[in-house]
Amino acid sequence: MSWVVPPMWKDGTCYIIGGGASVTSQFHIPNSVVRKVVSGKSLISDYSSYMSFLHDKHVIGINGAYLLGDWVDICFFGDKPWYFSNARQLNDFKGLLVGSPEFLQLPGWQRLNIKYLAKSEKTYGISNDPSKVCWNYNSGAAAISLAVHTGVKQIVLIGFDMGLSTNGQGHWHNLYNGKTNMPFSKHLEGFDQIKSDADRMGVEIINASQESTIKQFKKMNISEIQL
Repeated sequence: MSWVVPPMWKDGTCYIIGGGASVTSQFHIPNSVVRKVVSGKSLISDYSSYMSFLHDKHVIGINGAYLLGDWVDICFFGDKPWYFSNARQLNDFKGLLVGSPEFLQLPGWQRLNIKYLAKSEKTYGISNDPSKVCWNYNSGAAAISLAVHTGVKQIVLIGFDMGLSTNGQGHWHNLYNGKTNMPFSKHLEGFDQIKSDADRMGVEIINASQESTIKQFKKMNISEIQL
């Protein structure tokens, strides 16, 4: 049975951390630190001190963003291969684990106490049903439904680049072995409807990635949001 998301962050702000390479520049993480993390010489959690602004905020981390630290409240994921690669490490995560129902038959899901949200019959946009998410063909955009279900009135997207960085990087980490052939055009398809639904629901969405190819939302630097 699908989890029904409670309005636990009612009228608040939620930060969703995606996988785009701009995450490190948004938080002014030194290149020397980034190189060590990407090369595997340092842990992803070494980024945490530079992201202290988020430590007392409501945060949803997409996929590997949960490794940043226990200040990430929710780890949201929607891909089987990612689950298999991280099932052991997920044991140590103290926050909520939220996935899609295709994981119900996989080993370990009960032990990890994973909450499941069904995929809405409505592919694009934001689901009205607190037990469902609109998939939008990517986990980051799907998590916007989850954020809305928590009752927030503002969502800040971090690392929602939907494109490669100027130096050809696809992510702020190397958890996918430098993968750059992501279907960005497919990932972008849902944002017109997400914008329309958010406006109807009275939810403001801000895009913190200046490099983002998502055009529907106002862009602001994290430094501006902190003011």
